[in-house]
Amino acid sequence: MTRLTVLDLAGLEGQADLLAQAALGVDLLTLGARAADRPEPWVAERLQGRRLAALSVSAGQGVLPGFAETLASLGRDLGLKAAAMPNADEEGFRQAAAWGAEWVILADDDRFEVRDLAGRVLADNNPATSRAFVAALEILAGGGLAGREVLVLGLGVIGRGAAARLLELGAWPLMFDIDPAKGPAALAEVGGGAVVAREEDLAGILAGRTTLIFEAVPRRDIGLGKTGLPEGVPLKVAAPGVPLSWPAEWLRPGGPARLWHDVLPSGVAAMLALAAASESAL
Repeated sequence: MTRLTVLDLAGLEGQADLLAQAALGVDLLTLGARAADRPEPWVAERLQGRRLAALSVSAGQGVLPGFAETLASLGRDLGLKAAAMPNADEEGFRQAAAWGAEWVILADDDRFEVRDLAGRVLADNNPATSRAFVAALEILAGGGLAGREVLVLGLGVIGRGAAARLLELGAWPLMFDIDPAKGPAALAEVGGGAVVAREEDLAGILAGRTTLIFEAVPRRDIGLGKTGLPEGVPLKVAAPGVPLSWPAEWLRPGGPARLWHDVLPSGVAAMLALAAASESAL
């Protein structure tokens, strides 16, 4: 899981929904609902007024200043009654229970989850992020992804989750990673219908085979950084990868291509929508 920085969090409070509406034409609640395969009114009803406690965790590399507060702010944007607990770890859990929290959201170096007060995991950030950015790509593509090829760059847990989700939606993932060993392993995990692309195939794929890209690469110097972008191809890109390796101006409407990228809000919106769906199934 990518560890964010204080700079990554800057400007998220109060701005994330506006960016989504400008770049995608939908708000974060709608994006989260699509990721969870639930109608937006259904998700809104189940999130409205629910008490969400954002907890800090001191294990590993320690508490990221402002992280819990940002999670609480995003929760409030989505209609929850959300607050960051004053203390970390077990004391934070006790404070959440005393406050009357129904869910807690917390992250350490390895896990980022929504749980209920019984400790049951209702949503995990990795599949939630994969599903949220596939939903964003579907919006950018102007319709369903069924029968369409999508280039998946980066075969870590987010990329593999995206490929699996694309198959669920009837798309055809073309999977690529700079490490050739990851391709066969990803194919075995994701299953039939996906294809592993070679580095020498990328230019041709982008030049005409597909314009749809899911990019989950954690570095700027691999993948398309080596291959370059084809001229005049109207790419549609969903990019949860940190740092962003695509031109930031693509986020603005009217640019040469369309892009969706954020470092936290989309995944959190999907987590909370998936938590509502998971709870309803218990």
